[in-house]
Amino acid sequence: MCADKGIPLAILGDDGKLYIPTSTAMPGEAQNARLKEHAEHRVTVTGKAFPAGGAQALQIASIAPAKA
Repeated sequence: MCADKGIPLAILGDDGKLYIPTSTAMPGEAQNARLKEHAEHRVTVTGKAFPAGGAQALQIASIAPAKA
């Protein structure tokens, strides 16, 4: 429900860090549409992580269900 209202979703990494998702095409582009179906699930995300304004950002290249 929060994602539908525009509150940005984030990714909690295995390293305990919280990552702000961004697009490879446009860093400021919201990623809720891509992440919403995976909310509260374990996934494998590939992409480039980088520091951004005191936080960690992740340019998402791909999202896939985590292998058990």
